Order: sequence, then C-alpha cells, then structure tokens
Amino acid sequence: MHAAFRVGGRAAIDKVIKNQPAIFLKLLVLLVPRELQIEQRGEFKAMTEEQIVDAIAAIEGFLARRAGLWAGTAPEPMNLISCCVLRCCA
Repeated sequence: MHAAFRVGGRAAIDKVIKNQPAIFLKLLVLLVPRELQIEQRGEFKAMTEEQIVDAIAAIEGFLARRAGLWAGTAPEPMNLISCCVLRCCA
C-alpha cells in the first residue's frame, strides 16, 4: 500500500481535490478522531519561569526551522524537537 501511494498518491490526491472536493473533505474528517482525550498532568505548573521561557524559545526555533523547510530555505536539517522540550522542562 505504501509503495502504491509513493508511486501515484500525490497525483491521486490532487485529482480528488480537483474533481471531488466533497469526497476529499469527507476523507479528511474520517482521519480526525471523534473524541480527543486530553490528560492534564500539571507539568507546566511545576515549571519555573526560566524553563517556560526556554521552552518557548525552543518551540519558536522549531517552528522557524519548519517554516524554512516549507519554503525551501532551511540551512540545516530539522530534528523533531531538537532539545526535547517536554523532557528538558519536566
């Protein structure tokens, strides 16, 4: 299935978007979970102001690198979140 998608997937998606946008929207809706369960663990309440500032800076850097990749201008490969914000601030 993955190999088939790699061969013609993008073209198939573009064709559905153009010719049957309602079907494309329905497929997107089916990909979204009906219920989103959120577990609040209170980790942010335990963070110091410095940890919060560091986490925000790391997220901003991640978003800037991702935006650069989308625009084709990123100077370096992007890691998922290079500093593992959730781990370093826990």
